[in-house]
Amino acid sequence: MSFVFIHITNPSKNHAEKIATHLLKKKLIACANLFPIKSFYWWKGRIEESNEYVLIAKTLRKNFEKIKKRDKKEFGAKKEVG
Repeated sequence: MSFVFIHITNPSKNHAEKIATHLLKKKLIACANLFPIKSFYWWKGRIEESNEYVLIAKTLRKNFEKIKKRDKKEFGAKKEVG
């Protein structure tokens, strides 16, 4: 079996908790960790910053594609870490 971590950024703690709970109930992940972060990024030619929450989801590689297909508006940005 191959495992992956999935990095999902969220605009709020509440949003991250809803996603974690949803994925756990669907048995798509085994575990989730939430961390408050400050993000810096380019937007429309300027460097911006925002407070966000990162959800690190731990799952089997076979579940990654199912999670990846979820609505981006619901889940925000997704990134496979390894």
